[in-house]
Amino acid sequence: MTTALELTVEGSGFRFKSRFNKFTNLPELMNIFREVADVQTADMLDLDVPALRGGKPIIVESEPDWYVKQVMEDFVVRAERIRGGGVDPSVDNFLKITHEARLLGTDARAKEGSNIKGFATVVFGDSFKITNIAILENKDKGELFVSMPRYRSNERDESNGVIYKDVCNPITAEFREELYTNILDAYARIKEPEKEETQKQDRTQEMPEFSVTVTPYERKGSNIKGLARIYFENSFIVNNINIVQGKEKIFVSMPSYKTKQVDEQGKI
Repeated sequence: MTTALELTVEGSGFRFKSRFNKFTNLPELMNIFREVADVQTADMLDLDVPALRGGKPIIVESEPDWYVKQVMEDFVVRAERIRGGGVDPSVDNFLKITHEARLLGTDARAKEGSNIKGFATVVFGDSFKITNIAILENKDKGELFVSMPRYRSNERDESNGVIYKDVCNPITAEFREELYTNILDAYARIKEPEKEETQKQDRTQEMPEFSVTVTPYERKGSNIKGLARIYFENSFIVNNINIVQGKEKIFVSMPSYKTKQVDEQGKI
């Protein structure tokens, strides 16, 4: 047995783990297995396989949205409960979490039990864009609903779970109904076979009237000088807009999240 420090399954820390470091009679075990199993390798099957572009696999990174991050948080909670022995293995286990995580990494919709059906983008007057609006399914009622982009806050609920808050959202019932209905109608249209995968209105719309409110923000060592909100015709609000002190002047930073992509200087 060998004991070593390794990353926990959920990736939230480290722990000591003891594993077997030597196996005996492994070739004999493989021969016994081959007596009852028909083992075929790719060379033996000689199947027609499409050639890879460039001759090797190409890794394409896609950034996780708020929904994927939230599901990953759920994986961490589940893993901690399983390790604590409070979950029946027939109900939940590490193998199940690993399988679901692989599906989530491929496509959130591929995860069994996932209620995410798509993502929408809303443009105000061809001048202001809101992305990562999720279209989800309530499996109990069999209905679709819309969830606005969210961010992870520092707050916790009664169960010590992470609280996610909306980055932006409608502030009137009338506009919420209009906006969500248009998003769901667009989703219904692209589900029809004869329709294209995306829908876009051809007509140009005027930019709606908007107002801005600013709250001063003072914290030692921080270059954030204020927090702003944008109200579109008193119907839609965008939160968490930072007013930042740069080296030479003050600038505005819209709500954003950290990605794995880097620029020409190698910065994230």
